[in-house]
Amino acid sequence: MNDAERLCHDPPMRWIRGTAQYEEDAQGAQMNAPKITFFMLVTNRDALIADYAVKSYKKVHDEFKDELPFVLYIYCNCLKEDIKQKYMPKWAQYDYVQLFDNYEKTQRMNLRAGEGITSPEGVGRVRDGWCENYDELWTSELRKFQTDYVATVDADFEILSPYFIGEMMDALESDPQLIGVSSDYSAGASQCYDSYSGKVLSLAERWNTWFCIYKKEAFNCKTSHFYYYEEKANGESLVFDSAAYFQHRLISDFGYRLSVVAPTCRNNFIHYGAFSKNRSVTEKNICLYRQAAILRQNGLKIPLKDTSVAQLFNKFVRRGADLFILTYFNEAERSRFDFSKD
Repeated sequence: MNDAERLCHDPPMRWIRGTAQYEEDAQGAQMNAPKITFFMLVTNRDALIADYAVKSYKKVHDEFKDELPFVLYIYCNCLKEDIKQKYMPKWAQYDYVQLFDNYEKTQRMNLRAGEGITSPEGVGRVRDGWCENYDELWTSELRKFQTDYVATVDADFEILSPYFIGEMMDALESDPQLIGVSSDYSAGASQCYDSYSGKVLSLAERWNTWFCIYKKEAFNCKTSHFYYYEEKANGESLVFDSAAYFQHRLISDFGYRLSVVAPTCRNNFIHYGAFSKNRSVTEKNICLYRQAAILRQNGLKIPLKDTSVAQLFNKFVRRGADLFILTYFNEAERSRFDFSKD
C-alpha cells in the first residue's frame, strides 16, 4: 500500500501526522497540545491553489510554534485518486497537518451537484459541487474539535505574513465577549446583485468565512452554518450567506460580538476567491496567476523614502497585473455555479 492509499484508508487520528501512538509517546503532550484547529476543505478544483495555502501555514508554525501550537485539519472532499496521489503525501510531511479523506463516508451518500439540500432550519439551497457542501461540514464537524479555538479557512486563502494571526489571537484572548475574528467583513446591503442566483437581494452582514477564528464556546450555539433567509415586515427577504445566520445568533442570543482585523493587516494574506469553481487556472499557469494576483493586491515593496512615489508606481503595477489577469484568466467563471463533473 503506497502513502496515498494509507492516508486515504487508515482511520484518522486526533493529532498531527495521523500517528496512533502520538498522544501516548510524545513527552509533554499536554504542553504541546494544539491550541487552535484550522479546518480546511479541499476539493478537486482548488487542490492546486490549496498546495500554496497549506505550505503557507509553515510561516505560522515557524513564528508562533511555541505560543500557538496548531493543527491544520485538511478535509479532503471527494478528491480524485490522481489528486490524492499528487498532494496528500506531500501535505502529510508538514508537522502541523492532519488529513482526513471522506471517500468511505461518501460511498454511502448519493451526492449530486445542483441537487436540493435542506438546512436544519428548513431552508433549501442547491449543492455547489459533486462533494459535501461547506455549510454542511461546518455545521457537523467544527463542534467536534476540542481545541480552545477553531477556525474556518479556505483552500484558496494564502498566508503571506503570519502577524495578522497574532493580532487576531491577542484580540480574542483579551476580550471575553469577543467570540470570533475574521480576516474580512461584509456589511449588510440592500438591493445587492447576487451572481450565483441572478437575483437582487438584501444581504445580512457577515464576518467572512475564508479565515475566521472562533472560540470553542461559539459552538454552544446550535444554529447551523447554512444559508438562511427571513421575511422582513415590508415583504422583502433578508438573506444570510453561509455562516452569517450562525454569527447573527451568537450576537442576538448570546450577547457576543465579532470583529475583523485592521486594514493595515490586509497585505498579510490573499484570498484568491471561489477556487472550488475554478476551471481555467491549471497546473501549467497557476504560478503565473498567483504572482499576478499578489501583485494586483499588494504591489511591489519599494524602499523609497518618498512613499507618494512608491504609491504612484504601485498604482500602475496593480493596474497592469489586473489587466494581465483579465486578459489571460477567466475569474468571472468563479462567480457562478458550475455543476459539471470535474
